[in-house]
Amino acid sequence: AHVALAVFTLSALPPDSLPTALSSLCSCLLPNGRLLLRDYGKLDLKQLKYAQVTGARLHDAQGREWYSRGDGTTVHFLTEEAVRQLAAQTGFEVERVGYDRRLVINRADKTRMQRVWLVAVLRKPSAVAQPQRRQKPRVSFHTQRVASPSKGLFISPIWGFALAKSAAWFVGAA
Repeated sequence: AHVALAVFTLSALPPDSLPTALSSLCSCLLPNGRLLLRDYGKLDLKQLKYAQVTGARLHDAQGREWYSRGDGTTVHFLTEEAVRQLAAQTGFEVERVGYDRRLVINRADKTRMQRVWLVAVLRKPSAVAQPQRRQKPRVSFHTQRVASPSKGLFISPIWGFALAKSAAWFVGAA
């Protein structure tokens, strides 16, 4: 694939399994393919709420913090440094990483919420060993070719516009 999306998924995994998950994503990408990542950032409103709940804070062997939710699932909050380390461990190059901080106001009760999300673009390095032979892409009747900077990208006509706009936003073209 040319592009993979990981939106609010890595934070749901235990911290020990993140390198395996990113390695799997890296293996799915073509050389120069990109992983677009958006997830909970450190000091997000949710983290501050979980920190106040008795017994919700968990620790692993490396001292990383993660939290247990009321429904039994877990969550942890990413930092720029953690993403850079994971990228280096799993074969990605970091193109861009940063925080998206937003003040969200509930109109009904005027509650102010400070949200922090981590946004990153990770690139799989180009293969330097042997040039790969270009294979003919397989096309089903549900897909269509879309004119885009990444040649050979096949996407559904229904999701095409939204995906193209999202990808452009991540790489700074929008």
